[in-house]
Amino acid sequence: MPSGWMQTAGSNAPWVVASDAAYEGTLSLKSGAIGAGQRSDLSVTRNFAAGDVAFARKVSSQAGTGLLQFFIDGIVQGTWSGEQDWALVTFSIPAGTHTLLWRYSKSGSGSAGSDAAWIDGVALPAVVTCVTHACAPK
Repeated sequence: MPSGWMQTAGSNAPWVVASDAAYEGTLSLKSGAIGAGQRSDLSVTRNFAAGDVAFARKVSSQAGTGLLQFFIDGIVQGTWSGEQDWALVTFSIPAGTHTLLWRYSKSGSGSAGSDAAWIDGVALPAVVTCVTHACAPK
C-alpha cells in the first residue's frame, strides 16, 4: 500500500494489494470483502500541485448495488457498477490540499461476479512541500 494511503473511519474492510487482476504489471489494489450496507474505503490526503489524477479501474459486481465511486474532497467524480473491464479515467484538481477517496459499497444483499473493485496505475499530481514559507512541487 502506498505510504499515507489509509482506510477511513466508517470503512468496514481495508483495500488490499491483490494479484487476481491488474491493468499493468501483476498487482493492483482491490476493495475489501464487504456485505450489504457496508463499504470499503481507500483515502489519501496531500497538498498537491495543480494537475490530473489518473487511474485504471475495474468493477465486477451486481449492477446498481455494488458501486465503485471516486471522490475528490467529498464530491463524487465517478461511479461504476456491474461488469466494467479495465478503463483509464482522469480527473483534474487545482493546487492545494485535497482528499482523494475510492469507495466500493454494497446497498443490497445480492451478489454477482467477483463482488469487488480494483484500481491500478494511479498517477497523482506532484506533492507540494513547504519549508520555511517556501513551497515547491516534489
